[in-house]
Amino acid sequence: MGVTTAVMLMLIATHTHAWSSKKVCKYDEWLNKPCLAQADCKVKMAECFKGRCLCTPGYYYSISGNTCVEECSPSNLADGFLVYLDSYLRSDTWFEQYSGVCEQQCAERCAAEQRCRTFVAGGDCYFGYGLCELYAITPVEAPEDFVIVSSSNEDDEDYSFAFYQRKCA
Repeated sequence: MGVTTAVMLMLIATHTHAWSSKKVCKYDEWLNKPCLAQADCKVKMAECFKGRCLCTPGYYYSISGNTCVEECSPSNLADGFLVYLDSYLRSDTWFEQYSGVCEQQCAERCAAEQRCRTFVAGGDCYFGYGLCELYAITPVEAPEDFVIVSSSNEDDEDYSFAFYQRKCA
């Protein structure tokens, strides 16, 4: 009986490990992976955003479902973020604004606020010019205010800003 128990435990461990690895691979298959076109991002409501597969701006990445969802209850907001480079919300609807704050500090402030769903950070925080704006809205609620800086106007002072969308548990 000792040998049978050991074999069963080994099978359970192997099966669990294989399942865990498969789940990790599934996540790695699309999120933040390089892409050239929309067809490279095969998840519903995902898109090729500046060369990476991400959820369509304003949609949450559901960690448990490995998909993109339009809504996330405040109790399910996760501390992690999707990053949309060279983009921002052109809106005065932020509820907190900080100067001289780097992206990491901004992320920590957003994660500490249950109403914070997105934030914009950028500028040169190391020389005291960092800007952080916390928002209770997403581009789904204000699509006209979501700005993507095109490569043709990177001389624009806004190019160093990034938009961050919270993940959903």
